[in-house]
Amino acid sequence: MTIASDTKARPLTDLELMAHLYRRAGFGATRDEIEASLAKGYEATVEELLHPETQPDLQEDLINRYYIDVKEPSPAGCIG
Repeated sequence: MTIASDTKARPLTDLELMAHLYRRAGFGATRDEIEASLAKGYEATVEELLHPETQPDLQEDLINRYYIDVKEPSPAGCIG
């Protein structure tokens, strides 16, 4: 089987490029997050991903909900 040399892949849309950026950064994103990033622009989104310290802190209950092991450690000697 041969592939025709004149076939070209279509260029990605801005939405597809932004989704790809989030996947490559290791996060993934919801459609709403991707669309919000589109409004900011590609370069601004890259800067936000490179500098997470500029982002607002996460709500403590969200961290505890998804990262159970982040909760405060048990007192020394206690199990559980």
